[in-house]
Amino acid sequence: MISELEPVTQQELEQRLRLKWIQRIVDHLAPHWEHIPNMQSVRRRTDYNLEYIHLFGASTWGSLRGHCLNLENMIKIASGFIPWNQAKVIDFLNGSEKKNFTPSQGQRVWSTLKYLSGTLGMLDPDTVKSPQKKKEAICDSLVTALILP
Repeated sequence: MISELEPVTQQELEQRLRLKWIQRIVDHLAPHWEHIPNMQSVRRRTDYNLEYIHLFGASTWGSLRGHCLNLENMIKIASGFIPWNQAKVIDFLNGSEKKNFTPSQGQRVWSTLKYLSGTLGMLDPDTVKSPQKKKEAICDSLVTALILP
């Protein structure tokens, strides 16, 4: 069944999708605002939710969607992951190895962690050698087997 929807421009549609995915990310992060530097700095404003949205700059809805889904996956594997620190990142990497992540999944999650760290002013995993080396070792061990026909 096709319903009548109001006509929207491509730009409006993209703005709505962008806002949807940012809000979903913010909903995961907002309860932990005291531990997230860039959220702390805007929390005292009356329009702090809008300020949280502005933290994500001009990111496209597609990249925000990917980061949101990766964040939700991280939260599923490592409960209490937000706010992350070196120990929590290592615990997550161990969990991803047990869940048999593919190397691609591991890299996508790592990219999300770097993106959110930069956006939120949190621990950038690339600046700490231990989790970085652990990620490299785990991704190397996550080589998927090929199934022959």
